[in-house]
Amino acid sequence: MSHSKRTWIKDLKAGTEVEETFAVRSSDVRQGRGGGSYLAATIGDRSGEVTALVWQNVDRLRDLFEPGNVVAVSGQVQRYNQQLQVVVKKAEKVADDDVVHEDFVRSSSVDPAVLWNDLNSFIKEIGDENLRQLLFRIFSDPEVERLV
Repeated sequence: MSHSKRTWIKDLKAGTEVEETFAVRSSDVRQGRGGGSYLAATIGDRSGEVTALVWQNVDRLRDLFEPGNVVAVSGQVQRYNQQLQVVVKKAEKVADDDVVHEDFVRSSSVDPAVLWNDLNSFIKEIGDENLRQLLFRIFSDPEVERLV
């Protein structure tokens, strides 16, 4: 799916249909009031999380909604107790090779290079010489900078 056309969790609206890929954060098979079981999962992307409910084919889909999987979900966005939820109509696992991991990891909206420069500016302003030298050694290490 195209990165720019992605439907983010934060942009979901009640009463709309959604077809998108989401990471499964948690899932749980529960007993419904009528005696049947349903699956409640937390799905998300880097913009947030939402509850996904599976009312049909629970036994077939429970393995799909294993935490850590990325699933392509087709369903309806509804409001329940002031919270949005997605009632899943169809779902399938997304192959690991097709997953854009950056879409599912929470991150700052600020450019990492700007944050890195801010951090280095703060370090230069630290009055305690020993602490400043320690932080400088840590954050000037190429292995640490590579993680940014």
